[in-house]
Amino acid sequence: MPKVLILGGGLTGLISAEILKEYSPIIIEKSDSVGGMAKTFREGPFFFEYGGHYLHFQKEDSLEFFKKFSGDLLKRERNSYVYLEGKFVRYPVQIFFPEAFPLYKQQILEEQREKKIDKTNYYTYLKTSFGNILFEKFFYPYNKKFWKTDLEEMDPKWSERYIPQTDEEKIENPTDNVGYNKVFYYPKNGIGELSQNLAKGKEIHLKTKVKAINIKEKIVYTNKGNFEYDFLVSTIPLEKLVVLSELGSYKMDFLSIIVLNIGVRGKMERDFSWLYLPEEKTPFFRVGKYILPESEGLFGLYFELSHKGAYPNINILFKEARKLMDSLGINGKAIKALFLNLKYAYPIIKLKEKVYIEMLLEQLENHTIFPAGRMGRWKYLTMEDSYFEAQRIKKIADLFFK
Repeated sequence: MPKVLILGGGLTGLISAEILKEYSPIIIEKSDSVGGMAKTFREGPFFFEYGGHYLHFQKEDSLEFFKKFSGDLLKRERNSYVYLEGKFVRYPVQIFFPEAFPLYKQQILEEQREKKIDKTNYYTYLKTSFGNILFEKFFYPYNKKFWKTDLEEMDPKWSERYIPQTDEEKIENPTDNVGYNKVFYYPKNGIGELSQNLAKGKEIHLKTKVKAINIKEKIVYTNKGNFEYDFLVSTIPLEKLVVLSELGSYKMDFLSIIVLNIGVRGKMERDFSWLYLPEEKTPFFRVGKYILPESEGLFGLYFELSHKGAYPNINILFKEARKLMDSLGINGKAIKALFLNLKYAYPIIKLKEKVYIEMLLEQLENHTIFPAGRMGRWKYLTMEDSYFEAQRIKKIADLFFK
């Protein structure tokens, strides 16, 4: 039997183990539980997580796969807004902005008629896609706030799938039935239920930290012994994998995310799935409402803040969250709270690093190491993509062991 080893017990690692189960893979996970970002923390009646980790499906086969491990999936339609200048602008903002700010409508329409999209970098892509008004009012301040990076250094390609384009027709006849996340799903017992169910029957070594990888002898050294492999799947951050494999050292840029979860007993003047927050007056880039619990008068909120290692203390963030709640018409008493910090949340895809990353991935695969997942491949991916990543790895493994 070939020895298949998977580094990381997050969603991509767990799904890969399921898809590769004929090879009896072993998972190595450094923490004391599986799931990675797909964990649920129960605090009384509240289901807290690393933000709104909802499932969005573009393909029927991935939906059916997730159903097998999620129990009953709750299905919801997106009810989202951009909170801008004291107004709730319906999402997508590039379609509904003229509805909220009609004085700008004609200029926006004219900019759409004359637009020529420039994909030189992320800055030029946003500005030429949406025009000066939408760029200055939303796209530039929001992306600057979120990415904390010079947008001219970023590759725009990742965003084409996630940020819907607009045109005259869509603005004149606005509909919110656009974008990849119009409908979303959620396990009835939290996203962590998915991870726990996927872990059943798998050989998983928890609290096992990788110390080094001998790519010639195909041995992974850990704090709990050594693991030999014939085929290695890695979902750990790519920049870490490079160092562990002794293939070099290269500092890659990424975002960390703080999630302040607050459980409230009270009421909301306006219900929403999530709000985008482009303005500087709040440190958070997004606030959302959890689906669970489905109890009248009880609701969980998550406040998200991106950072690169430095952020305000928890007391300051809690005060900022309460201030934002007041401005949004959210009234009630906070009865539970949970502060979470996710170090590796989003890779920042820079133009100057594209060739390096491609070469690095090729070099790793030549040594029978196959990176997968968002941080593993250093690529912006959804939870649904974890399934497609596992399918991609399965095809490679079948050819390798044929």
